Amino acid sequence: MLRDEVSGVEVLNRPGPLVIASNHVGWLEILLISAVLWPRKVRFMAKRELFAHPAAAWALRGLGAFPINRDHPAPSEWKAAIRLLREGNIVCVLASGTRGGQQAKQGVARLALASGAPLVTARYEGPPSPKVRFLFARPRVKLHFDLALESSDRQGRSSRSKSDDVTKRVNESIHSS
Repeated sequence: MLRDEVSGVEVLNRPGPLVIASNHVGWLEILLISAVLWPRKVRFMAKRELFAHPAAAWALRGLGAFPINRDHPAPSEWKAAIRLLREGNIVCVLASGTRGGQQAKQGVARLALASGAPLVTARYEGPPSPKVRFLFARPRVKLHFDLALESSDRQGRSSRSKSDDVTKRVNESIHSS
């Protein structure tokens, strides 16, 4: 259905938790990230509003998503994400918080720093969503992974300057062409 070019997958070949910071174009990056990491399950942070309808909430939870308030995350939401990482899961954050956003929010850096998990960036280039015409004219999509923060790169507790530095690295990686 797609002509995909995936690079940097060697940074994913590690046991244990990972935080993945991805740009957010639409829905295809979510599916492609999940497919590349299969058979490991990826847990996606998703805006709370997507869980408003019971059927949608059921489907999203079945796909491994969990809700978070993008503007003011509750401590329990952060604890849930950190717990997932400490259990060895992969947590993917759509770093800008919205489709087409050009700046990563600091939450992904703070999550990686607080959890101790390595931070990997994922830059998707391609169409935002699947179309019927893709059955006949397969679009080219690119997905590039890069290691932004190794678990051994941490010096002491998370600080504002360290979080700023990691967020800058995420932005440079997911928004460069």
